Amino acid sequence: MPITNQHPPGTFCWIELATTEIDSALVFYSTVFGWDIEEADLGDNGRYIRCRLNGHLVAAVTRLSAQQQKFLSKPIWYSYVASDDVAATLDKCTTLDGLRFEGPIAVPDAGTLGTIVDPSGALLCLWQADGFTGGGCQRALGAPIWHELWTRDPESAKTFYAAVFGWSPTTRDLGGTDTTSFTLGGAPIGGLNIMNDALIDLPAQWAVYFAVANCAATIEAVEALDGTVRVPPTELPGVGYFAVLNDPQGGTFCIIQMFDLTQ
Repeated sequence: MPITNQHPPGTFCWIELATTEIDSALVFYSTVFGWDIEEADLGDNGRYIRCRLNGHLVAAVTRLSAQQQKFLSKPIWYSYVASDDVAATLDKCTTLDGLRFEGPIAVPDAGTLGTIVDPSGALLCLWQADGFTGGGCQRALGAPIWHELWTRDPESAKTFYAAVFGWSPTTRDLGGTDTTSFTLGGAPIGGLNIMNDALIDLPAQWAVYFAVANCAATIEAVEALDGTVRVPPTELPGVGYFAVLNDPQGGTFCIIQMFDLTQ
C-alpha cells in the first residue's frame, strides 16, 4: 500500500463527508471500505471523525452545517486541494469568476481552511497544512483514488482551474464519451465530466472515487446496507469498471475496480 505524507500545492490531499446522520454514515462506510473510526473532541464545534485504513488516515466525517444546509439538500463528499497560501488562493478565485464561500479559517495545530465555488457551482476546499498534511494512503483498496468534477459548464471550469492551480486540461474519447483529465507538471490530478441524466438531480460537485477489488461485490454490500445504485458497473476501456452509488442518507460517491491498481 503506497503511503504518502506529502501533498504538493495544487494536488488533492483530503476528503470529508458532510452528512445529516454521522453515526449511520460511519457504519455504512466503515463496513463497505473496512475503515476504522477515530473520534475527535472539538468541544462546542461538534463532532469530527477521522477514518483510517490499516492505520493510515483516509477520510473524515462531520455534520452538515446550518450554512451548508441552506443550499445542499443531501450529504456531500468534499475534496481538498493543498495550497501554500489559502488566503492568496481565495483572493485569486474571486478575480476569476469564482466565489469565496468561507475562509481563511485557522484550525489549531492542523492548518488553514478555505472553501471556494467554481464558476460552474461546484464547491472545493483548500488546505494549507500546519501540522496535518492530509490523507496517507494512495492507490489502495478502500482509499480514495480519483477526483472528478461533475459540471454542466465544462469550458468555464477548465479555464478557472487552469488559472487557479495551473492544471492543464486534456480531452480524449474514452469508450465513446469525451473525458477530460487535469494534469499538473505532467502528472494526473483529476478529471472532468459533463453531468448526464443519471446525475440530473445533483448540483455540480467534485466526486470522489474509491478503489475496490470487485464492483459487483461492493454493490452487494452497499445495497445490503440500504445504499443504492445510480450508475451500474460500466467499463472504462483500459482503466477498469466504475459505478456511481448513493449512501443511505443520499450522499453520492463512486467506486472503481482498476485493471491495474499500481498504474
